[in-house]
Amino acid sequence: MTHRILKWSGAGLLGLLALVVLALFWLAATESGTRWLIARAEPLFPAALSIGSVEGTVLRRLDFTAIRWSDEAVDADLARLSVRAEILPLLKREIRIVELAVHDVDVEIHDRTASSDEDRPFSLELPVTLDIHNASVEALRVARGDSDLLIDRIEIAGRLARSTFELRQLLVRSEIADVDLQAEARLEDDFRARLTGSWQLRLSGQPPLSGNLSVHGDSSGYQLTHDVAAPYAVATIGTLRFVDGQPVGELDNTWQRLRVSRADGQTVNVDDGHLTLSGSIEEFVFDAAALVTVGDITPVSVATRGRRELDVVDLETLVLTSDMGQLQTNGSVTIAPDIEITIDRIAGRLNGHPVDGSAHLAYRDEQLTLRDTAIIVGDNRVEGGGTFGKELRADARIRFLDLSQLGIGAGGALHGELDLRSDADDFRLAGELLGESLSWQTYNATSVSAQFDL
Repeated sequence: MTHRILKWSGAGLLGLLALVVLALFWLAATESGTRWLIARAEPLFPAALSIGSVEGTVLRRLDFTAIRWSDEAVDADLARLSVRAEILPLLKREIRIVELAVHDVDVEIHDRTASSDEDRPFSLELPVTLDIHNASVEALRVARGDSDLLIDRIEIAGRLARSTFELRQLLVRSEIADVDLQAEARLEDDFRARLTGSWQLRLSGQPPLSGNLSVHGDSSGYQLTHDVAAPYAVATIGTLRFVDGQPVGELDNTWQRLRVSRADGQTVNVDDGHLTLSGSIEEFVFDAAALVTVGDITPVSVATRGRRELDVVDLETLVLTSDMGQLQTNGSVTIAPDIEITIDRIAGRLNGHPVDGSAHLAYRDEQLTLRDTAIIVGDNRVEGGGTFGKELRADARIRFLDLSQLGIGAGGALHGELDLRSDADDFRLAGELLGESLSWQTYNATSVSAQFDL
């Protein structure tokens, strides 16, 4: 009797197991089973997610179409998503995605106020291992306000096991830029990480830029090395850390020659330069020096030191040195909402003569305003102001007692006043000039007296 009961029980268990296997096979290997499974799981999806249709099977490949995510932060539309995964690794708590392909993605990012959740320390520890052998995104558009970013293709391969992340490959290809990255990181505790990569940037009318990047370290500080390989050679070394969620760095940049082409065809060479930055993106101190050459003009050595705080740049010192002499100035630059430059003082020597002065410049609505300006070189002085742009307004008072001190090839004395007014419909130049013993190249004049109103 007992033997018979055991046989019935065994047969019943085998039958039940067969039913379970058949049910699992129906769920994983048939389209009807897959649709039933997704229909049961759909109530668990976030409210922001919607899926148009699903085809295929879990065992072979799933194809999703018309996927949409919409919340207060972002709207994202995916035309098609295909995924192929292995089933058996699930038994050891591993999701192994063999292939993931996303096509035609449109993302719109909304501006919003940061929530309190974003201020919490970040950490990530998945209860399962996620292993992606090959994932790709084709035709991605990301929009924010009036800005659009178009990316042709992204390829990703990596592994996330608990809080350890390995990025075996990240490739980004677009019309203006290419990026290749590899990385390893721990997403908790000291956030130890290592990253290497290369990039290329292509801008219209400019030669392609390319470089290599290496970062390694932990949350106490990441060592950074970056080299711009072409068309310039700029080396960057330094450290980067995060303070209250904001990146803070100390970076030293050096180069031998930078060439900048101006709209008028002239080339500006910036040679033997260095730029040191220390602080955050919004608040940092800087120290820079370089030799600047424009065309056939005498090279000028430029050295500056200062600090940026939000929209104000304080120039502690700016020194210009050439064969003609040395000028030193200090002041401030306000970059928003409009550009304003205040030169507290200009001092130094030009052609062996002392220089002193100050000025205030402002740029607003395509109009440059110059006021409270006074420049003294030796025995020569000019002061005045005006606006330059769509309309031209200028007034100047000059007193040049010895023009030879300016180093422009002229001599003698000249003083007077000038008043200029010009716009699209009118032009007026008025003033008075008095000169004595004037000379320039082969021209000479014992005295000049002129009053004019044009």
